[in-house]
Amino acid sequence: MLRVTLIQRDGQITRNQGVLTFADSDQATAYLAQAELAFGSRVVQIGQRRIVLQNRIAGLIDTSVFEGTIEEMRPLHLLCFFYQTAATTYEQIAREAAADEAVSCFGGIQRYVELATPYLIGRSRLHIAILLSHGIDEPQDLELGAHARITDLFAALELMNEEHCLFREAITL
Repeated sequence: MLRVTLIQRDGQITRNQGVLTFADSDQATAYLAQAELAFGSRVVQIGQRRIVLQNRIAGLIDTSVFEGTIEEMRPLHLLCFFYQTAATTYEQIAREAAADEAVSCFGGIQRYVELATPYLIGRSRLHIAILLSHGIDEPQDLELGAHARITDLFAALELMNEEHCLFREAITL
């Protein structure tokens, strides 16, 4: 069983924010992506049985410590690896997806597009990392995934496993 310990530090005060448990690696990987990496958390420590992430929010430092067996942690390690390194190989796909979305969301208002683009690039990069960590590396699939909502992305991955179909088929259902 995977465990996530949540800690918040405000100057000299440290608060334990609770412990989450996940029955399987898929649930923990989804939490890692949706609740941590999607909000800008950085990997500050990584070991075989432990991953530590930190995020700064309004002057507070939030720390999340993921712990599990070596086998349970493998999918989380893959996601962190691809998020930090290999996803940059596909930077152009992430940038194009972000630009498309920024223009469609803000109707081409240049200032809003400029403000939103870095966030959208990071989000697209996360989506690409999720796909790469699941062995999906076809450019067409990466482009579809970069444009998808994160909940749709995980639903498509689950559907792929259940129905034994291709990602591009699952994401369009």
